[in-house]
Amino acid sequence: MGPAGEIIGGWEAKPHSRPYMAFVKISGGPGQSFTCGRFLVAKITRAVKLIRLPQAEDVMKPGTTCSVAGWGLTGVHRSQKTKVLREVELQMANK
Repeated sequence: MGPAGEIIGGWEAKPHSRPYMAFVKISGGPGQSFTCGRFLVAKITRAVKLIRLPQAEDVMKPGTTCSVAGWGLTGVHRSQKTKVLREVELQMANK
């Protein structure tokens, strides 16, 4: 798993703080499992709105703080994935 699959440092997310994120694990037998961490999509209502996602040409300025959350590995040399949603704040770097 590469850097995109790791939540290094950070902390356990507060319960229900990111209700749009879901993690599913399906076990098919010994040594067989499938995992999927994704965002939930809801029916658009007055309470549920669309947000603008960044375009390919959008550039974030270096030093901008970003929030990242997921169920990835908790360190570069750790092979165990976290069982709880974790989050970390990162500073954008130059390309």
